[in-house]
Amino acid sequence: MLLVDLPPELLLHVAVFLSVPDLKTLSLCNKLLMSVCNSNSVWKGLCLEDWKQKQFTSNDLAHRLDYYHLVDDLTTEDMHVILQQRNVITKNLDTKNLKYYLLKTTPHRSPCPLSGPKWKASYFAKRKDALRTSITMMELCSITWNFKFINGWMQDEVGTVRFIDNGEYHSSLFGDQMKWKFYRNCIQVEHYPPTKVYRTKDWGWILANRWVLYSSGDFPDNLDFLDRSFSIF
Repeated sequence: MLLVDLPPELLLHVAVFLSVPDLKTLSLCNKLLMSVCNSNSVWKGLCLEDWKQKQFTSNDLAHRLDYYHLVDDLTTEDMHVILQQRNVITKNLDTKNLKYYLLKTTPHRSPCPLSGPKWKASYFAKRKDALRTSITMMELCSITWNFKFINGWMQDEVGTVRFIDNGEYHSSLFGDQMKWKFYRNCIQVEHYPPTKVYRTKDWGWILANRWVLYSSGDFPDNLDFLDRSFSIF
């Protein structure tokens, strides 16, 4: 018996055990296998497995995605969840207005897949977004940052920091007297050198310069990834 002779439900059962490269290869065989390999049930399973133990990632569809070509694949509940992740109040919105705000509030530079199931699009959108090094105000201010000096006489002194959206900088080491601002694509506290934005393997954030490091999670084991020559001045 050939694989294509199996009932669709058995093909789906086989597909859920395949890797992303295997699904891509199998989908090229014929239209039936392409349909199976592009099933939302297959890609939702891949998403949930991929997003385990990742920072700041829910098990919901990606909100940093342009759904222009996929909107008809979304349920009303899907649209509510996506818009709520974008801080849009969805109470009392009908389906027409949900679609309107879904497209209107698409984050800047979001990927726009031309086709494919919503979960497949979310899988690749979140992976792409995990490489983004431009942090938003909402992301920056939602995190309690672990902070430490990595050079100088206070080296290895650690604490926590909150960036407040009104420009205040709250530090467990230095109190609440300092200010911060975006400087180009970096974060600057008072007159001190700006910190460059990096991403971690578990999709977290690092802010660092030659002197200090902020981490959205645990401190990294080594600092080989830092650009030691970085200077914005």
